Amino acid sequence: MTEPGSVCDECGRRVPVPREKSEPRKRTQFNISVPADSEDGTDVIKTLIEAARVKLVESGAFAYDAKVPPYYVLTAVLHDWLTA
Repeated sequence: MTEPGSVCDECGRRVPVPREKSEPRKRTQFNISVPADSEDGTDVIKTLIEAARVKLVESGAFAYDAKVPPYYVLTAVLHDWLTA
């Protein structure tokens, strides 16, 4: 049998490495009030977060993919803005 992490001689795929068991991080909710009149604040903020996510992924500055959660997008963007 091929060792975890090595490449299989037969199919050429990497043999998966078993993950260590760990508990997921604790989570909490943080809510932001946004306008709900002619300006759909929810749509605006979601659109801006998605645009920032795309730029972060394209920049390659982080190991982010298209599924990075909004928390990580916002913290990266705010940190960049504050330290620029």
